[in-house]
Order: sequence, then structure tokens, then C-alpha cells
Amino acid sequence: MANTNQILPFGTGAGSNVLDPAVWAALAARQTGFQSGVAQSAAVNTAIRQASFAAAMIAQFTADNGAASVLDDGNLAAFEANFVSALVAAMSAQLGAGSTRYSTDTGAANAMVVTHLTALQDGQILVVNPAATNTGPTVIDVGVAVLGVILNDGATALAGGEIQKNVRILLVYDATLSKWRLINPHGSGGGGGSPVTAVPNGGLAFTALSAGKLALENLPVPAGALSLNDIYAFFSVADNGDRGATLGAILAAAFSAFGLSIGASGYITLPGGLIIQWITGPTDPTSPADGVFYTLNWPLAFPNKLQAALISTSINTATNADVNYEIVNGTTNAKTQVGLTRNLQTGYATVLTGTNAVIIGIGN
Repeated sequence: MANTNQILPFGTGAGSNVLDPAVWAALAARQTGFQSGVAQSAAVNTAIRQASFAAAMIAQFTADNGAASVLDDGNLAAFEANFVSALVAAMSAQLGAGSTRYSTDTGAANAMVVTHLTALQDGQILVVNPAATNTGPTVIDVGVAVLGVILNDGATALAGGEIQKNVRILLVYDATLSKWRLINPHGSGGGGGSPVTAVPNGGLAFTALSAGKLALENLPVPAGALSLNDIYAFFSVADNGDRGATLGAILAAAFSAFGLSIGASGYITLPGGLIIQWITGPTDPTSPADGVFYTLNWPLAFPNKLQAALISTSINTATNADVNYEIVNGTTNAKTQVGLTRNLQTGYATVLTGTNAVIIGIGN
């Protein structure tokens, strides 16, 4: 049965004894109210009609869109509640699928209550501030006849801990399943920091808030990927709970691992202990004998081991003679020195002053 409305307009019939709008607008009594004496009936009727006209419209809207009739019984609280219900219902109908509501849960753990909807539509979005942390499968009462079961976005039942007290959740109604999907499940186990699901490739999964901070450290990661704990261990940084300070410590540790010395001889140190060095030399004395052995010092001693060394062929610009240098095992101090011999091109036995090579060493 359709709702009825008992709040009706006054003086709206044909030939009503009311003032023309322009006359009413210019009437002094409209500003001051009627003073002593007899008020003009048409003016009084106009005042009553305008007030009752607006009141009747609100009442009719409430009856048409709400869940109850509007009665002329003086119950202002009931009228207001019905009006709010009608307004929400009308907005739902106008916004349609995908519209978003924010609600505060007034229920309990595993039984949420946000009773202000009158109908459900596919794609309907609810942002809810939960009253309690769930401990298992959860339903939500949104004001329709059937309680709505809440599922993870993967369409599985909640296990507990996915909904945290006072941590807003995003629900989307799935009309095919006739259930609500929880788009942003939080940590399981009531805030212990354990994730609900593994981190998807290329994405992040957030766990429960702990002391106001996102507990990301214990997230499982895909095979071959680095976790935050791996990064902390690599840079020997301890997490003190302050994300800004921890990031600063990581950056400081990262940049401290770089070293640089640029020149004819120099080096670059990289994170993880890798060192790349180079030496320009040796400068040949005048008319050296072929097969001369040289010992050159690395600009920076390798802490562990020289892994590999390369050497260039040098050309004496005065004579165009090729001077070949060869790295030899003439020194046992490979961490600090490199040994090499000079082999002069046949026919150029003299005057090779200033002929240099470049030696590159890689180690750690």
C-alpha cells in the first residue's frame, strides 16, 4: 500500500483569495508581520499558503520516497526520521550503481550495522568505519531485509582480522553473488602484522595498523623479490618504527658505500664492496731494456682480492712504436700492487721516454 501524506497545502485551488506575487512582495506587512487592527484576508491567506505549500511538498516527498506515511499527528521526530530515510533513498536511486556512501558502524564484531539503505544495486560502494575488529565470517546490516555477507575481493569468506576497529574499509556490492566484497582487507589475527595475502607482482599488500604505522616488514614477497627486512639487513639498518628516520639511515648507508677518486689513477667503490680502479703508468726511463719489470701500486688497496686486471697497449707518439705491457705474476701483493713487463716492438729499441699504459683492476 502506498504511503499517504496528511500535510496538505492551503489556498491552492482555482480562484483562491490570495495576493498576486508582485503585490505580496511589495506588502509592508510581509516584512513586519500584521500589527494591530484587522488583517486583509487575502494577505493572511497568502502567508498561510506559502508556508503550507512548502511543508506539503516536503511531506509529499517523504511519503513518496520513504518507508512510512506522513501523519498530521505533531510527531516531529518521526517526521524528521522519515524525511532523512526518504532523502537517502532518493539519492540512491538518482546516483545508481557505483555511488559511494560513508557510514559509521554501530554493530559489533562480525555483525556490522549501517542501516540507512533501502535498496541494493550492483556496484554500490560503502566506506565504513568499523566499530570492532572481526574474528571470523562477517555480515553487514545496511537496512534491507537480508543481512549482507562480506567476502574478500577473491570471493572467499573472511577469516578474522581483515576488518580492524576504526580503520576504514571499502565495500562494493556484487549483485551476482548477492554479497559485499571487501576491497581493502587489513591484517589477519587482529593487528599482529601478518598479511592476509601475498604481495602481488608489481603491487603492495598492506597489513594492519600497529601503533599508527603500516606494518609492512613481514609481508611475503614473490620469489626473487626483496622484502623490507632484506633491505634493512643489506644496509645494516635497524627499524626503530620511525619510517622517516629509517629511510634516512638507509640512504645514508647507501651513499656511504660509494667512493670516488678521479685522476690519471683513481677508483670507484660501489655498494656490496665492489671496487674498480685504474692506474696510468709506468713512465719508461730513457732507452730502457726490453722486458723491464715494473711494480705499480693500486690507488686503493683491495680489502679481499683482486678479481681481474686488464692492461692497454701504448703507442709512443714520438716514434709510433707499439709498446706492449703484460701483467705478470711478479708480485705476491695483488691487493696492493700489480706487476707488469714491457715488450718493445721490434726495431724500436731506444728513445721511448714517456710511454704509459692504463691498467684496470676489479676486485673487492
